[in-house]
Order: sequence, then structure tokens, then C-alpha cells
Amino acid sequence: MKTKKLLPAIEKEIELYNEDSFLDMLNEVYGEVNICGMIMDAGTVLKECDPIAFRCAMNDSQEYETKYLCPICGEEHDDEDKANFCCQDRNIFECEICGETFESEEEAQECEDSHEEKEI
Repeated sequence: MKTKKLLPAIEKEIELYNEDSFLDMLNEVYGEVNICGMIMDAGTVLKECDPIAFRCAMNDSQEYETKYLCPICGEEHDDEDKANFCCQDRNIFECEICGETFESEEEAQECEDSHEEKEI
């Protein structure tokens, strides 16, 4: 009898900023600017006047958070172990003869023994 291998959790990097949240952050930090008597948000001016600089600044300040996905149902977890065991039992034992799975080592061994008795 052998212990069945668990499928590993899927690691996923999540960007903490999207374009809108980064724009809001710039507007909050740098406030409003006066351009030829017109009051505008600083982040909006940067985005409209130099979109490449805006994207570069966003990418430079981007932060990531690691999430883990259950390999079976795809549910997102903060902890890798929780993702690993979301839909999988920690101890699954498999009968090496028929492939049936059991929650205890004893049950798997009994199944193997019963197959061996049938062969005799």
C-alpha cells in the first residue's frame, strides 16, 4: 500500500495596484496642479500628458501578493497548506492492487490482503 500523492497548490502573484488605484494614489499624494489657470489632479495630468511615464511609474511601484489556489476547485487561499488540503485529505492511502483509496492505512492493507486471498 502506498500513500497517494497530493496535487500541489498553484502559486499566483496578484498585483496590488491597478491603473485606477495607482491614479488615485498619485492624486492623493501630489494633489492638484494649476496649468494655465485650470486646476487638475496631478496623476490625471501625468496619465494624459505622458502615458508611458505613467505606466513606468506604476510598474516601478507595483507590489505583489502571493496567493495559492486549490489544485482541484481553484479556491484562493493566503496559506499554501490550506490550498493543498482544501479538497484533499492529508492521509489518503491507496490499495496498490485495485487503486481504491482509503482514509486509513489499515483499510488499504485489508483491501490488499483481500485481493491476495482471492488469488489463492
